[in-house]
Amino acid sequence: MKTIALQIRVNFADKDMIKDFVSNASSAQQPMSIDDIRNAVKILDALEASQDNLILEDAQYNWLVAKIKGMRFLKASRELLEFLDGIMAAT
Repeated sequence: MKTIALQIRVNFADKDMIKDFVSNASSAQQPMSIDDIRNAVKILDALEASQDNLILEDAQYNWLVAKIKGMRFLKASRELLEFLDGIMAAT
C-alpha cells in the first residue's frame, strides 16, 4: 500500500489533477486498454473515498507512476514538480 498526501495548491488541487491523469488516455496514439480502465476506476474510487491522503494498493500505485512517467507536459512549474514528486515519493 502507498499513501499520497493530497494538497490544495495555488493553481490546482492534487485530487483533481490525479482524476484528470487517470481518466484520460495518455495520447490519441495510446488509448486506454481494459486493464488501464480497471486501474483508473480503482484509483477514482479511492480518490472519492479519500480526504487528506490517497491510499492505493501497490498495483494501482505502480500503474499511476508508470502513466505519469509516460506523460508529456505543456508547461513547467515548481508547483507541478512538487505535486509529481509527491506522488513519486509516496510511502
